[in-house]
Amino acid sequence: MYKGYDAVVGNAANDDVFKCVSMYMDGIWDEERTLKELRYFKKNDQIVFLTQEMIDDTVKFIESYEVKR
Repeated sequence: MYKGYDAVVGNAANDDVFKCVSMYMDGIWDEERTLKELRYFKKNDQIVFLTQEMIDDTVKFIESYEVKR
């Protein structure tokens, strides 16, 4: 499906989304209720780099810092 692409951009499901899907899959919620609940979740975008060339051309190191406990 994604072969031939260097990167894919889209929504990422978080724990809240998985909980809704589980409620539906377990038969607790119907489709209408599940979709109603999902509408309220903030969308989280993700970028997946699929080729090393895309990573080399796109991702740049800016800085680092130490985090102390």
